[in-house]
Amino acid sequence: MNCDDIFFFLPLLLQYPSYCTVHFSVFVVECVYEIVENIQTITYRHSNKERCILIAAKTLRRYIQRCDELLAKPTDNAIDQLVTEIVSVFRADIADLTFGLVSYEPYVEGSSSDYIEDITVLRAKLQKELDVLEPIPCKKETLQKRSKKIFISHATQDKNYVEAIITLLESLGLREDDIICSSIPPYCIPLGENVYNWLANEFQHSDLHVIFVLSQIYYTRPACLNEMGAAWATKHKWTAILLPGFGFDEIAGCIDPAQVSIKLDDADRNTLNFRLSELKDDLIAEFGLRSFSEAFWERKRNEFLERICREKSSLPDSLKESTITSTDEAFLGKDACILLVYAADDPGGQILVVSDLTRLGPSISTYGYEFAVKDTPRECARWKGALDELEKYQFIKAANAKRQVFTLTTKGYELADIEKNKLGIDTSRNPENFC
Repeated sequence: MNCDDIFFFLPLLLQYPSYCTVHFSVFVVECVYEIVENIQTITYRHSNKERCILIAAKTLRRYIQRCDELLAKPTDNAIDQLVTEIVSVFRADIADLTFGLVSYEPYVEGSSSDYIEDITVLRAKLQKELDVLEPIPCKKETLQKRSKKIFISHATQDKNYVEAIITLLESLGLREDDIICSSIPPYCIPLGENVYNWLANEFQHSDLHVIFVLSQIYYTRPACLNEMGAAWATKHKWTAILLPGFGFDEIAGCIDPAQVSIKLDDADRNTLNFRLSELKDDLIAEFGLRSFSEAFWERKRNEFLERICREKSSLPDSLKESTITSTDEAFLGKDACILLVYAADDPGGQILVVSDLTRLGPSISTYGYEFAVKDTPRECARWKGALDELEKYQFIKAANAKRQVFTLTTKGYELADIEKNKLGIDTSRNPENFC
């Protein structure tokens, strides 16, 4: 007789105790003790395993939080050091942790390497590991409670285009609580909420369809890249809409460039109309919206495309096809034009932006000249505004995510040549002579 047999004889022992011998009773007691001991051992192992999982999850959450903090406010070499620390801590436990990193290397003071993309990729991998550790019943329960929403990931500078997209979505019958768009009320983040905590909660607990509104400016914004990484890590459905002037070959980051996207200035109007109709049908099915007539849809779609064309035509001519004929057409102030002319004569075509604790504002310099020499709040705001104008109209672009170096675009060089002659600027002389 073994411990398995006791489960057969134990009911007899309890019902007819007088029929059991002393030896049999002792055997039963020993078996019961053995069963209890086995149960305690299994329970201990199970609880110990749960404890290890809790510790691992807590560590992952801590590093994910540090990633979010540094992506929100990058500081000097802190991101570079965090990349090295994450790799050191998790490399043995997470397979292919360093796969896909573009700049991973020990940090060197003064290095120009850009680690923003790396920390975004690492954060996504840590989030993926954390999701695996979450209790399965809880995950199923969460999935059942998830509400469907559209999340529009975009750069604030592209707000006018995004408003047109929102109007098109509203015409489909989507409600206020179906859309998240940080720049457009009432779809924005509620008052009093922590931006990153609120967005993280939406990515974790909502069934999102992410619409990436892609442009050159989008890829210069750490917050946009963070949203892209979060969408990739949480495996949400996504659609890419390319703004005018942005090409399919410029799609980068975590999303797959091979996935079919919508290009709003597609030369083939039939293709553009078809892609927008596909998006409409997809959203109607996904959100259970009421169908409507083709005539209604064509009118709303055409209104949308006309608005996109108007927005595109409001940009400087250099952003459309060729050169610019006047500063007024470029919507640039004189300071922005002067800064652009000097940057065009810089050997590297670069504008350097450096912040330090000894100044009230950033140092902006190019071609060996320092702008905002007086370092007063007014002067700093003046030249920072000039820099922002040049970037807004895509005459310059950020060379890295830290936004310490800006380089001229082809259109920027074209305008610089025009303005240099028009304003009579001699770059061998100090810029103050022309301000």
